[in-house]
Amino acid sequence: MKQYLLRMPLLLLFAALAVDASAARQTPTTGRVVDPDGTAVAYATVVLLDAETQLAGTATAADGSFSLKVPAGRYRLTIQYLGYETLTRDVDTPGDLGEFVLHPASVEMQEVVVKTSLVRREADRFVMEIAGSPVALGKDGTELLKQAPGVWLTDDKIAINGASGVKVYINDREVRMSTEQLLNYLRGLKSEEIQRIEVIPQAGADYDADSAAGIIRITLRRQRDNGLTGDLSFSTRQSRQIEGYNPSLSLNGHAGRWTFNVSGWASVVPLHVTKTAEHTEYRAGGALLDASSEMRGRDNCGGGRAGAIFDISERHSIGAEADFYIDRDRSPNRSSTDFREAERLTRNESLYDGSERVNTFSATFNYIWRIDTLGSTLKVMADYSRNNRRHGNDSFVRSTAAGIVRDSTYDDRTRGLYNVAALNAALEKRLGEAWQLRAGAKYTYNDMHNEALYRYLRPEGWETLDTYSYVTDYTEHITAAYAAATLKKGHWNVVAGLRGEYTRTTGYGSDVRQRYFSLFPNANLTYAFDAAGLWSLTVQYARNISRPGFWALNPMRMQISDYTYQSGNPDLLPAYTDNLSLTAVFAGKYSLSAGAQLHHDEIAQVFGSDAADASITNLRFENLDRTEQYFAAANIPLQLTKWWTLNANLTGICRRDRITADAPLRTTWAAFANAATTFTLPRKFFIEAEYYAMSRFRQANLDMKSYHSVTLSLKKRLLDNRLTLTAQVANLFDRSQRFVAETETFVRDLRVSNDWQPRRFVLTVNYNFKTGKTFKARKVESGAGDEKGRM
Repeated sequence: MKQYLLRMPLLLLFAALAVDASAARQTPTTGRVVDPDGTAVAYATVVLLDAETQLAGTATAADGSFSLKVPAGRYRLTIQYLGYETLTRDVDTPGDLGEFVLHPASVEMQEVVVKTSLVRREADRFVMEIAGSPVALGKDGTELLKQAPGVWLTDDKIAINGASGVKVYINDREVRMSTEQLLNYLRGLKSEEIQRIEVIPQAGADYDADSAAGIIRITLRRQRDNGLTGDLSFSTRQSRQIEGYNPSLSLNGHAGRWTFNVSGWASVVPLHVTKTAEHTEYRAGGALLDASSEMRGRDNCGGGRAGAIFDISERHSIGAEADFYIDRDRSPNRSSTDFREAERLTRNESLYDGSERVNTFSATFNYIWRIDTLGSTLKVMADYSRNNRRHGNDSFVRSTAAGIVRDSTYDDRTRGLYNVAALNAALEKRLGEAWQLRAGAKYTYNDMHNEALYRYLRPEGWETLDTYSYVTDYTEHITAAYAAATLKKGHWNVVAGLRGEYTRTTGYGSDVRQRYFSLFPNANLTYAFDAAGLWSLTVQYARNISRPGFWALNPMRMQISDYTYQSGNPDLLPAYTDNLSLTAVFAGKYSLSAGAQLHHDEIAQVFGSDAADASITNLRFENLDRTEQYFAAANIPLQLTKWWTLNANLTGICRRDRITADAPLRTTWAAFANAATTFTLPRKFFIEAEYYAMSRFRQANLDMKSYHSVTLSLKKRLLDNRLTLTAQVANLFDRSQRFVAETETFVRDLRVSNDWQPRRFVLTVNYNFKTGKTFKARKVESGAGDEKGRM
């Protein structure tokens, strides 16, 4: 199978080479787009048309420049950018077309005339141009991501081609939050703020090797100059299991050489309820367990960010940014359990009163030197982040068996303190139109401290449980260097790079001692069958590493129910992944990808029996002995009518894994589908429907049963598109999830209804305001996003 995967792309590329030998030589046509003040307009859409046929299209670079390759001739050039009047001009190619000036739109923009594809394929990524797209109007960040090729997004996971653990960057800085917090943040981003979304299934050498699942990059669009822009939003979620309120405010400004941004958000959840019901059959002795639990809690969290950039000169700038995040959660969990063994029945009634306090602070500083007018840059970045997490739990258990009642009282207090510091230097050198070289070096320091105290209340007083109490420290040093090159020649586009990382770790309490050096090659080869690149074939290979998250290394024991708890594993090893894929693009918008992800020591949560009591289940992070995952993914965007669009993402997966070397490989086939359709109605009304479905899927010894949901939305835009009102019904048919865990000692059937799952109603109000002239809202770049994400 592996040999076939390696040979097939080569055969296709040799066939493409034969076509290229007879293709006409293309000469670049270049130009630059500016506003009336001469300021570069970045990310404007540039299209060359022959009659009504699009021959080539691109987006302008950060300096406003663009380059297109078409046969010599006379064509119609169209340049478009949201908030500006569309520019159309007849031009002769090839050659330098000079500067084109876009003028701000003096009236409300009418229907977009130029029909360009929302998605295009580049050598190593998919690019979605959001600004000005009718398909994107009225959507938030999560809704746009669901339309991105290969992206699979739910309320607890973001995946690319079936691989979870995707890193999300906004303006070159990773958003460092839990999945739930990250999704809340993305919901606050509106399509009016977003210029483009890039999906990178296989990260290149200039990214940290710890990016095995891929990267999503979101670039915010240009806003206002020598003035202020802002976005004010409020949303509420209501269902029988959640009551939530989410205000947010963001401000961006520019004055002279200064560019600044300030933002804040909050999530106030007075009520969130998670319900579980489980049935367990033990293989030995015929014992049975039936349990139910209800966690009814409240959660208040929020964060803020402030940053500034100062332009020392036209080519030199410095920037600094700081952000914080706080969370206060209390979630009492009441559980009832019946355990039957032979003729004996044991009934437990329990209360696990848990609370958590999280404080996170991050700061970054950078210096950027724009070396020349071609876009060459030198960046030096320094980052620091600190996360302080405290968790407490008071447990009360009443056990009744054979008429005898026993009461037990426990408590535990745990703390995790994590510090990350990084220094990064990156050079990007452009050598004309064809060549681009990148090189850099990075040092990262990670420090983790965990401590826990577990106690049991006896008649004479509290007794410390030494078996569960611990103090551990974990220190990690990562030194990395990389080099990469890009070559564009004729119909070919090649990106190749190599990254080396040396890791040294030490641990106190967990006796961790690791020293290892790893190389991570990366290569992307694209052949375009036509001048515009609308028909293309790309083959990719990348090797990555997945280091265990700080929480996964923490041996903290968290009680889920009377007979189930979850814990971390300080002995986890890093996981390595070899990624190989082949992607075909048809007519510039339809895409089909197929590939393999071969994991070594993949990290996953595995169900097992407690060492002291086989009737108790432990959900623990483990390294899997072997994992192979093969996938096929299709993105099908359809413009059915002028007012009706449909976008479908379809993914199929074949997964083979085993937990230990002596276990047989188990094969699972799964399918995922996400389809979204939008109806554009008169008077700026929009109706949207989304269907999400997944078949049965197995990972390690956890079997996730099939699930599907339907979401309906109605949107209305007012006040020259500054105000957007949204009403939504999510999970219309009120579906829940079911899991089955199977081990050598038991089979457990678990039904879960999380707080975000039941049918819920969402209302959102979003208002944009702005003053001043046009400018590019800039963000301070960070170089330690990957490590901070492990928090």
